Amino acid sequence: MLEKYPLSELNISLDGATKDVVEAFKTGVDFDKLLETLSRLQNSKISAKVTVTFVAHKKNIHQLPEVLNLINHYGIKSVYVSNLLSFTKDNQDQVLYSNDGNAEAEKIFKEAIAIAQKNKQVLELPQLKPKLKGCQSVESFFVNHNGNVSPCDFLAVTTPFTFMGDTITNPPVVFGNVLFDDPMEIYRSQTFVSFRNKHRLAEDLPEVCLNCIDAYGLMCSNRTVYS
Repeated sequence: MLEKYPLSELNISLDGATKDVVEAFKTGVDFDKLLETLSRLQNSKISAKVTVTFVAHKKNIHQLPEVLNLINHYGIKSVYVSNLLSFTKDNQDQVLYSNDGNAEAEKIFKEAIAIAQKNKQVLELPQLKPKLKGCQSVESFFVNHNGNVSPCDFLAVTTPFTFMGDTITNPPVVFGNVLFDDPMEIYRSQTFVSFRNKHRLAEDLPEVCLNCIDAYGLMCSNRTVYS
């Protein structure tokens, strides 16, 4: 059924190369079904649009090189790696990034880069040492079920962010509503433009974004691309 839609990309979350590692990390995940999905997609008309995201943490980082070879078997040539975003302090002990970086994880990243180049895969890696870079999610916008426009899905609801042991809980950030306002007028409004510019300049970030790791090159935004 997916073949009927004009998909630009179909992303599969795969956070390990073995059943025990994958199923221990995310609730409700069936590793065998993930592999079955990859196999079915490989034989579909949208196989070239399939990508994988690997959320890296202390309990699975050792499997990143193995994941690259596993998905290469299914013809997947694009891989995104993100650090674990810990909303609360519960999982802070599992994050890989620190103010001093992470030499062990960097070594694994180098091994993964070599494998990706051998497999002719495109590998996108986050930083392991935070550096203020701004978030790219704000270049688009998120619309919730009520039509409210927010800069991203995290800021569409009340969300706690934990960064370096400090937790900040933000109320929703709303710039307008597409049911009552023109979407382009919302996007071009002074408040939304100012919000985006702070991220583009990577300085004086909005307070609601200061504890989100995506502003520091640790998650989706500003990854380094290897091919």
